[in-house]
Amino acid sequence: MNTPHTKPNLKKSLIMKVTLSSESVEKVNEWTQQIIGDQRGVNIKPSEVVNWLISKHPSSLTPSEIDQYREKNIDQVEVAQWALKEIKAALRRGEKINLRDLVLGDAEVPLPPGWNTKPNN
Repeated sequence: MNTPHTKPNLKKSLIMKVTLSSESVEKVNEWTQQIIGDQRGVNIKPSEVVNWLISKHPSSLTPSEIDQYREKNIDQVEVAQWALKEIKAALRRGEKINLRDLVLGDAEVPLPPGWNTKPNN
């Protein structure tokens, strides 16, 4: 069967709902329209464009991408509050804990969301 648009054959589709900023929605809509262009009878969903873009990116982020994300999105006050809570809990247990080790992930406590790996230097 010859169709103007063939949908990608995904082996296993898992649903993950994400919320996009208005700026990101505008970009996805622009990209979708650019792909459609002047092609008639083409129906491309923004989710297909997002999946395609993600599939083109390597599985691992570069150290630079990780640093950029952390710089823009990690709330340092939230990390400091988490560290204070962990230090107080360790002191109550009679343990000595080093702030540097705690924040860099060398201490044996789970790190807060967004800090599940050591920051890049």
